[in-house]
Amino acid sequence: MSESFGQMHRRELLKGLGTAGTLGALAALGSRRAAADKLVVGVIYVGPRDDYGYNQAQEQAAAAIKKMSGVSVVEQEKVPETTDVQKTMGSMIEQDGATLLFPTSFGYFDPHILKMAEKYPKVRSSGSSRPSRSRKCCGTSTPSRSAHGAWTRRSPPS
Repeated sequence: MSESFGQMHRRELLKGLGTAGTLGALAALGSRRAAADKLVVGVIYVGPRDDYGYNQAQEQAAAAIKKMSGVSVVEQEKVPETTDVQKTMGSMIEQDGATLLFPTSFGYFDPHILKMAEKYPKVRSSGSSRPSRSRKCCGTSTPSRSAHGAWTRRSPPS
């Protein structure tokens, strides 16, 4: 992959995409947050947070979220794409009160996020996972190319 995208470096692009997607998902939860005292966001990284890649971009987005009032963030790094991620999600939901999860790996989606969505239907998941058109639990902040080559943000229908 080229180190720069126009005048923007790849790391800056990843950081911007991660932050934009995360903040977009938080905006969608505005009505829920008004009803609750504090929004707890869980961020799950497949690798180390300082990998100079997507995990680090997500970590920088989480750092921006931590600065928001009424929001707390719980994080876990180096979670493999096994049932360990289900245990981590369950812990974040049951022990920390997370109602929004950002699992950062495509490998978490099927079957892990889908199984947890059945168990915890009120918890929302968003991140780099594939979007689920049939489930309201899951959205994605990962941009994709449309047929016309424009970047679009995908999320499931309301």
